[in-house]
Amino acid sequence: MTQLTPSAIRKVQDALSRSSFALADFNISLPESGSCLLHIVFRHRDGYEFRVFETKQKSKVKTSMNIGSFGPTREEVSEYTALFTRETPGSFKLQDQIEIDEFDEVMERITKWCQNVRDNLAIIPVESDTFTELREAIEEQIEECRWSNDERFSSNEIERLNSKLDELSARFDNMLQENRLTQKDIDQIKREIAEIKGNAKSFPKKIWARVTGNKLIEIMSNFARSQEGRQLIAENIKRLIGM
Repeated sequence: MTQLTPSAIRKVQDALSRSSFALADFNISLPESGSCLLHIVFRHRDGYEFRVFETKQKSKVKTSMNIGSFGPTREEVSEYTALFTRETPGSFKLQDQIEIDEFDEVMERITKWCQNVRDNLAIIPVESDTFTELREAIEEQIEECRWSNDERFSSNEIERLNSKLDELSARFDNMLQENRLTQKDIDQIKREIAEIKGNAKSFPKKIWARVTGNKLIEIMSNFARSQEGRQLIAENIKRLIGM
């Protein structure tokens, strides 16, 4: 016989059903004995599980046998029942262990755990860097410029940079007209280009070139999905850094 009442089990089932998933997405185990009272497994991803434990804990309290802070003390040991959950995945750790005061709090923890499951399933892994050769070529080009660490752009140089960035922005507008990018893509790219322009006024040349190269490669990865689009950005990176 399970250690939980039918009412408690129903509350658990309802909490799971109220999540982004269906009750059928979980396996629920109800151990008949032992410290584990409840074990829920998300069926579609190994290791995603939620457990409730009840254990006996001891606490020690020292009390003074005399009035005041000095004098002999007596150590008293008391035993209490601790209730806690183990949740995988946790909010920021792979596993969270949360102590709770009463079983009704389990439903709140189930809701949070289900949200963590959903959030982790929705994460798209960052692709491995496929632009190593381009990054190395940019770094080599930067070194060939022989800028000092503190050298800054002149007003005329910033104007030329802005002109080249405006040309790049216009090329992206053409990709929008050809339905190869969305308006949302264009808006994000233009925000990035505006920041690149601002950085040229603030950063030393060498740092600006490295940051800009990495930022444009990131834009290439996120938005330029065609070979033509990626070639466009690669060429403009080299033009920008070459001044």
